[in-house]
Amino acid sequence: IEKYLGNNLTSFAKTSGTFGTYYQITNLKPDSIKPTAGLLASVTYKGYLLSKLNDGSVVKGNLFDATTTVSKPLIFGIDNTFVIQGFNDAVKQMRKGEKATFLLPSCLAFGSRESYQGQIPAYATLLFEDVELLDVRTEDQVLQQYIKANNIVVTTKTSSGLYYASLSPGTGNFPTDNQNITVSYVLKFATDGTIVQQNPAFPSVLSNLIDGWKEGIKLMKVGEKAILLMPSSLAYKSTGSGAIPPYTPLVFEITLISATG
Repeated sequence: IEKYLGNNLTSFAKTSGTFGTYYQITNLKPDSIKPTAGLLASVTYKGYLLSKLNDGSVVKGNLFDATTTVSKPLIFGIDNTFVIQGFNDAVKQMRKGEKATFLLPSCLAFGSRESYQGQIPAYATLLFEDVELLDVRTEDQVLQQYIKANNIVVTTKTSSGLYYASLSPGTGNFPTDNQNITVSYVLKFATDGTIVQQNPAFPSVLSNLIDGWKEGIKLMKVGEKAILLMPSSLAYKSTGSGAIPPYTPLVFEITLISATG
């Protein structure tokens, strides 16, 4: 990294630790919000390898990833382990609206693992250019923006932060904790509306479900269709689950098919 930076080394700062991420921030916004643990950061970037030539010089190598290829920013929860540590640590040094360049040692990137289908070899040093912190939001702000963008009429917002919107009424009873229920559902990320899971007939005991479901489904009657929008504190919290990263607010479109027992 130091060889690549050369005479420009003094213009870069370094995150704490024996091995830190080098970062240079431009377009300073000293009065803007800074991302902290649990907040959602929206970031654009271009990622390159640093390559060592035969003469010992270090140059910018191949592009391995860029948000421009998918035409949308990366949205992630700060300190959620969903992104590599060096990138997360450097974004935490920025404020909304600022731009930056990052240089990550391999130990704060992918370490001894290959990644990006072999585009990133083991022990690779990474360069991120055109990093821009577009937005910093709370999970509730993300949920409110999803509600507004999708013209959802909220029936109830609970004290825990759950939004419940009834789409069509049911004719049966309200379920209770220990009943066996069957639901159909579609799960989406509140950040961008991406569909994560679908299940036309999911059986479970109500008391075994995530907190947001336990609370929200008890507001529904059998036969009802509703939308439940919930912060990660009511879903998969700081650990995540499978394809769901930590600190991710979720949207469930649910039909309560039955409740028995």
